[in-house]
Amino acid sequence: MQRTLNNKDFLLSAGAANGSDPIVEYVLLGKDVKQGIFAWINFGVDARTSIPMNPATFCAAEGCKVNPAVQSA
Repeated sequence: MQRTLNNKDFLLSAGAANGSDPIVEYVLLGKDVKQGIFAWINFGVDARTSIPMNPATFCAAEGCKVNPAVQSA
């Protein structure tokens, strides 16, 4: 898998350009990571926008299946 550097990451640059902090915030739930982590992100949704999506998988009660359009890409 190819690694994307932060300065080349579209999501990081788009979030930062709008004044958001696109990095996950977190706190430990105890003195050790084994006790758990609470993490959160901030995001917004523009309900007026409609963008066609091409998901990697389709999930139903029977489980998830790879989207053939993505698999062949």
